Amino acid sequence: MHISPQVFWPYFAGGAAACIGLVRKRSALRHARGLGVLFVLAPVFIAIGMAIFGGDHLVAPKTVAFVVPKWMPWREFWAIFVGLALEAAALGLSSGIQATLAARLLGGMIFCFALLVFAPLWLSAPANSVFVVLLLRDTMLGWSFMAFAARGSPADPTANLRRPPSAVVDVARFVCAVGIGTYGVMQLMHPLTAPGFPPEGGSVKVLPGWMPWHSLWGCLSGAIFALCALGLLSRRTARGSAMVLGVTMVVITLAVYVPLTTAKAADIDEGLNYVAIHFALAGAMLGLSAACRNTAPGAKAG
Repeated sequence: MHISPQVFWPYFAGGAAACIGLVRKRSALRHARGLGVLFVLAPVFIAIGMAIFGGDHLVAPKTVAFVVPKWMPWREFWAIFVGLALEAAALGLSSGIQATLAARLLGGMIFCFALLVFAPLWLSAPANSVFVVLLLRDTMLGWSFMAFAARGSPADPTANLRRPPSAVVDVARFVCAVGIGTYGVMQLMHPLTAPGFPPEGGSVKVLPGWMPWHSLWGCLSGAIFALCALGLLSRRTARGSAMVLGVTMVVITLAVYVPLTTAKAADIDEGLNYVAIHFALAGAMLGLSAACRNTAPGAKAG
């Protein structure tokens, strides 16, 4: 059976990031207990998502180039450059080699996407909800990854407690509260859609057919998002709220988006990319939870 490169390479890249991460973190995983396993895997979740998107950029640069602002020269070059940067960041995060630097640069790059690509689009059409979704998405992810870098690796949630609070973490808490709160309200307004990032276009995502009570799960996830958004606004409750969001996104990715992708295995845009972005959000929220430990009341500066 022939598999096109546009389908094969994003799957290969995501699978390679997962395998590298599991091998490199096997020792930490053996010693982790309970939710500690998810903290160990947080950078791997991010790496899987970034590797998949990097594969998208490299196999279809002409398509991706349409998103590059028209005022920038060599638009196809930038599509390829970003693809290579995403793959490099994925390798750093999954292998643990210069993971902090990889997270810092990755967060800055994605935040630049929000400023240079999606902010102008939103300003040109403020009523377009798709542009709002994309602007909030990249702003959230960008600052969350930078908060991860400010904290260091979340593999050991008890490490580095004496590091001073970081303003980056506080900004990340605020922008994630705005983004997650907005998504929660949108979910409550449309409970039959699949939870997580609202659809960017194309067909509207719905929960897998085998899951009963679709409205119930939609309302529940929307309520979790809204409540956790409020929790992120306070240093006292931010760590727990981000942890709940991270765990929720892992469950949503495995229970909703993996089955939906399996049903559309050859459709990267309407399938695999949704696994990628939700794995990335899960890792971002777990990383933010670890970072918020430093800014909790009572944390001592070293």
